[in-house]
Amino acid sequence: MDMAIKAARMRLFLLGYLLLSVMSGIGQSDQSKRPFIPQSRDRFVLDLHNDFLMRAPENLNVRSWSPGFNAALMFDYPIQKSFFSLAFGVGFSSFNLHTKGFFYRTYDNKIQFIELPTTLYKKNKLSVNFIEVPVELRIRTKSESPYKIYLGGTIGCAVNTHTKTIDDDGKRKFFDIWGLEKLRYCATVRVGKGKLAAYGFFSFSPLFRLENAPLWNPSGIGLSFYLL
Repeated sequence: MDMAIKAARMRLFLLGYLLLSVMSGIGQSDQSKRPFIPQSRDRFVLDLHNDFLMRAPENLNVRSWSPGFNAALMFDYPIQKSFFSLAFGVGFSSFNLHTKGFFYRTYDNKIQFIELPTTLYKKNKLSVNFIEVPVELRIRTKSESPYKIYLGGTIGCAVNTHTKTIDDDGKRKFFDIWGLEKLRYCATVRVGKGKLAAYGFFSFSPLFRLENAPLWNPSGIGLSFYLL
C-alpha cells in the first residue's frame, strides 16, 4: 500500500513538472513571437577615460595616467523597427594632460615645452574643458540588454583652460592658457553591452591653434556608463 502511494505521488510530481515545463516553453515561445518595439535608451552617458596626445614627441613626458571625463544628455530616436537609431545632445568634457613640464610662449609666438625635475612638484597638469554637441549613429541588437556599436562625433567649444601645479609651496592655477585651440572636432566610438561600453575618441583639432604649432591631437580611451 505504501509503495503504491509513493508511486502515485511520484507520478503526480512528474506530471506536474512536465506541465510546468510545457507552460514555460509556451510562454517563452509567445514572448519570442511578440513584435519588437524599439525604445529610446542610453540617454545619459558618463565617460571615464585616460587622455594622451597622438603624435607627441617622447620628450613631452606625458604621464601614462591622465584621467579625464565626459557627461552628456542624449536624445535617442530609433529608426522604425531596425537595429539603428540616431542620437544627439549636449555635454561637458574635461581633457586633462599630466606632464613633467610646462608649455610656454616664445618671443616669436611659438609654443615650446620645458621639462621640470619631478622633485620640484607633486602634480602638474593642463586642463581644457569643453561644452559639446555629440551626435551618434547607434547600432544595437533587439534585446533588453543589447550589444551595441555607437559611431559618432562631437563639436566642442572650450569654456575653461588652466594649468594646475602642486608643490611644497602649495597649489597654483593659471587660467586662459595662450595658444590653445578653442574649437574641437572629435570622432568617437563605443562598443559594449547593456549599461557598459568601451570608449575612445580622437580629436581632428590639434591642441594648439598657432600656424607653426605642433600637430598634437588630443585622444583618449576608457569606459562609458549609461545611467538612464
